[in-house]
Amino acid sequence: GLLLGSKGANVSQLRIATGLRKVIMTGAHMNSYGKIDEDPRLHLVVYYEKGEEGNAAKAYDEWSEHLANLHEEVARKRNGTRQRQGARPSSKDASAEELPGEEQPLDEEGGVSETEPPDGGADIPPDGEDVLEDVDQPDAEEHPRTEEAEGGLEPEAGSLTAVLRERESGEERWHEVLSGEYTEFGEHQGRLVYSKVVQGPGEGGDEEAAAEAVPAQEVYVYFLDPANGDEATCAGWRIGAAIGGEEVWARYAGDEQVLPESGWELFVPDGDGLELFILPTAQASASGSGGNHRRKRRRKERTRRRERDRLEPGAAIGAPPPAPGYDYRPVPPVQPPRPWIAVSHGSTFYYVNQETGERTWYPPPQSQWITAPGRPAAVPTAARSRRSHRDRSHSARRSRSARRAGSGGGSTMGAGAVGRGSGSGA
Repeated sequence: GLLLGSKGANVSQLRIATGLRKVIMTGAHMNSYGKIDEDPRLHLVVYYEKGEEGNAAKAYDEWSEHLANLHEEVARKRNGTRQRQGARPSSKDASAEELPGEEQPLDEEGGVSETEPPDGGADIPPDGEDVLEDVDQPDAEEHPRTEEAEGGLEPEAGSLTAVLRERESGEERWHEVLSGEYTEFGEHQGRLVYSKVVQGPGEGGDEEAAAEAVPAQEVYVYFLDPANGDEATCAGWRIGAAIGGEEVWARYAGDEQVLPESGWELFVPDGDGLELFILPTAQASASGSGGNHRRKRRRKERTRRRERDRLEPGAAIGAPPPAPGYDYRPVPPVQPPRPWIAVSHGSTFYYVNQETGERTWYPPPQSQWITAPGRPAAVPTAARSRRSHRDRSHSARRSRSARRAGSGGGSTMGAGAVGRGSGSGA
């Protein structure tokens, strides 16, 4: 917004002041040269005829001066914000509990003034001292957007929101690609380009969803004009993955100077019976389109994670950070005592307390385990008795066979002895 000005006014003024034929702002995913620009930085491009090199140099000097002034303005606002906020005590500081709840006047160094305000009154400076007057009021964009009690986000000035509604009922539907907030990204063919706002991890007040976030699809709203070199069948606005790219999800056939609110033709597979409206974010937020969909999505994600964790305990809990000096040796998968559970992690395990949420690489004390590792299970008594009975039966059979064999040999020997005795007697 500060770089381009309202609706690209800074770029338009530069073109008029220098007398150049065409001045545009381009960057990543913008098709300003007949192909997709891969430079991630925003940069200014001027078109000039032979003999207009002086105008191009003038544009370079004026834009450099504009950037220098912009950097000074941003630095001045940042310093002013710090002076107004002052030094904040740490949450671990015990003296923070004794500080009054009202905001105290700040001195020139950014700290709290030595003179305390009157009890029960407003922050009134003492006689003979002046409050800071050279501190600029920071713009709304200097403050981070916070989620209000209703769950909606404070809309940014100049931003737009894409809303899809059913033709018959008028009920709003959330589309993963098209729905959402768009902000000014640059300019193409003399018209503004908008880029979908993609929330990073931890933004929007939902850190649980950020833990499972996947890379979001980049979406751009832009205008193409085949008469000026764009590869398009007709002039009009497009919503696609890249400026001038082949993947297009919605199109508006018309040469309106500003982005149209309705009349879009959808090319998404699940767009049957839906209408696309692009409204100012303030208007869309007032109707509850933005915050309600975000809250429903977050609630659905939390429900899904709770259900998955109920069916598979510990699945939604990430592995704890590595412990210093721990070599992560393989741990035998022994069932720990409740409420602890062992969760597989590569060749080892980590342990989660389902009641407190505690996570650790170290198992609970060995004395508390249900079955200590390395101790073989006891052999059941009944099985041991059956084996002993079989052994005794087998031994008894062998004893009887031996006795039978012994009885036969004794009879033969006895007969011989008798014979020999008879012979001797004879």
